[in-house]
Amino acid sequence: MTLFTDSEEAVSRGLRPLHQRLNNAIRRAVVRRYSDAPKQGEVQIDVLSGEVQDRVELFQQYGLSSSPPLGSEAVLIRIGASGDHQIIIATAKRDARPKLPSAGDVALWDVDGHFVALRRDGVEI
Repeated sequence: MTLFTDSEEAVSRGLRPLHQRLNNAIRRAVVRRYSDAPKQGEVQIDVLSGEVQDRVELFQQYGLSSSPPLGSEAVLIRIGASGDHQIIIATAKRDARPKLPSAGDVALWDVDGHFVALRRDGVEI
């Protein structure tokens, strides 16, 4: 029994390059260096495919600013058809992140354990 008709196989073959480009547009990386000198923070990263990228812009939410510790994980977005322009849209440091017991809790924290939590029953500092 054939799973695909000839036309379905042709469409699948035609979509493979698009699938590959989309697959390469979002990547995981590890922060190796951080600089706050430019207007927008920049990082040097190791992309999990083994390549090193330097001076990648680090986008952060308005009103919040952080300097990701070395070894933080990052989400890399490649913008444009060629993927020449890259930005980091999120960073995480799993081994330092505090655990929040309840859905809806929010915390500001740093790698040294300083912590402010907003919880349903009040604020914890």
